[in-house]
Amino acid sequence: MKDRKHFLVDETIASKEQRSLQDWVLRAYATDNKEQIAAARSEFEHLYPNHTDGISIMFDTFETLRDQSSGYQKDSGINREETRLRLLKKSANTIRTVEFLIASKAEHDFLEVFWKFLADIALSLRLSRDFQNLRRHVSSEAAVFHVFSNLGANPILPTPEEDVLKSVDLSIRGGKDYVQIKGVHVQRKPYIISMEEIRDPKNARRILTDIKEKHDGEWYGYMDENFRNLREYYHKVLDTDKTVPNVYLFFVPYSSYDPATCIPKSSLINYSKEYFKQDDKRSVDKLIRDNPLAAALYKIKSEL
Repeated sequence: MKDRKHFLVDETIASKEQRSLQDWVLRAYATDNKEQIAAARSEFEHLYPNHTDGISIMFDTFETLRDQSSGYQKDSGINREETRLRLLKKSANTIRTVEFLIASKAEHDFLEVFWKFLADIALSLRLSRDFQNLRRHVSSEAAVFHVFSNLGANPILPTPEEDVLKSVDLSIRGGKDYVQIKGVHVQRKPYIISMEEIRDPKNARRILTDIKEKHDGEWYGYMDENFRNLREYYHKVLDTDKTVPNVYLFFVPYSSYDPATCIPKSSLINYSKEYFKQDDKRSVDKLIRDNPLAAALYKIKSEL
């Protein structure tokens, strides 16, 4: 109990210092005072000495949000190469944030501080919408990464080049397959679809008809659009990487994981587990249909 009381006292002190630091950061960013920004960052690291990486990401996120906001674009005449470099830098910061969230899943208390501080700063800088979009993006990716880790699918985050040029959110099975992740409304249920399932137009229409019967028209229209986008994306990937056999589209509700740690709820893991169990069965069935020799070998193996 002594340690717990000590922790609570420290947290009370920290919260007061944090509010003061928040005001300091706001003033520094409002005046674009780089020296004051650096000083506030150093003070924050002193307040949370065990979370310097998280503090670094917090301040880098401020820069990312501010740079992409229309009110802070000082140079509208940048060339294509400068645009590419900016996109790569933004991607590198985003991937680093996802890596941090994945590695910090046990740090619930600090992550609550992390998210609240970012939200408050974003609100003060009138960047709340940009921040919420970024938070949903990185949180959904971290949650799905945890799901695939739980399934033993060996998820791998992309490089900035893969993210920018190929729009890869994750690769699984040691880089064999690609995953695109879509965060969706809290009232939706998780949903996964693969390119293999909609490659045949008849099967795609059957799946869409099933969606239309079970869900509302808005969800049907959204899925119809995403099916088309998935086909276009798949062929885009094939233009640069002939070895990718499948691409998955993973719709993850914001309510299906912890908002601070991004740890997925059991319902999301169980749905994913069942989906990929059926997906493996579809792969075996396809192999048997397309390859008579494989069918014969599979039959012999199953009879042993």
